[in-house]
Amino acid sequence: MKNTPFIFKLSWVSFNICLVWCPFITLVYWYMLYDKDREYVTVADYNLFAVDIYEHAAATFLVYLDLFVSATPIRVAHVIYGLLYGIVYISFSVIYWYLDGTTPWGNSALYSILDWDTPVNTCYYVAGSAGVVILMHLLGYILYKSRICIYNCCCTPKAPTKQCILPKQSKPPKQPKPPKQSKPTSQQSQCKPPKDSKPTEKPFHSYFVLTTIPLETEGGTFEQAPLARAYSTEL
Repeated sequence: MKNTPFIFKLSWVSFNICLVWCPFITLVYWYMLYDKDREYVTVADYNLFAVDIYEHAAATFLVYLDLFVSATPIRVAHVIYGLLYGIVYISFSVIYWYLDGTTPWGNSALYSILDWDTPVNTCYYVAGSAGVVILMHLLGYILYKSRICIYNCCCTPKAPTKQCILPKQSKPPKQPKPPKQSKPTSQQSQCKPPKDSKPTEKPFHSYFVLTTIPLETEGGTFEQAPLARAYSTEL
């Protein structure tokens, strides 16, 4: 509900109001306000009857049709929207009567059941209208639950009763072995460049010999001076 866009919330509230007041208007008009003794003689009379059907019956049919073909949810607590709309309309009728407003036919009341010149009777009608509004909303909620039941019975796919046996997977085909490389012929071996021959180094053994030799000094005498000689022999 928190992530629902505002335009969707407004449409939802409007639908809850129409779900209550369209059937309410149809019921009140055809049961209490419609002139049952009216005679239809001219074309204008039939046109007026068609207007009555359009204004006081077609809206109810469209609302209930929309309830069954759309996914609009209905909540019992949303009856408050219909009641608030009724309070606004009753307040408007009181203001209209207080300011001496008149209808095109010269009446001071919008409808005969909202004639505030007789406030006691009008209050009875208003209280009864509140009860009818609640009943109309409950009827819409019952139809909403019926729609869900019809959908679950007719439109929801059923789970299969039998277990599905999957076909056995075939083994993948064996890949062909790569061909064996043939041994090089004598001509191919001759074409290969000869390997670089490394010179062989013979091992040897080195050692030092320390001896002394006579060395003449500045005074003309001889002294024995050390001398180291290096020798190496092959192993």
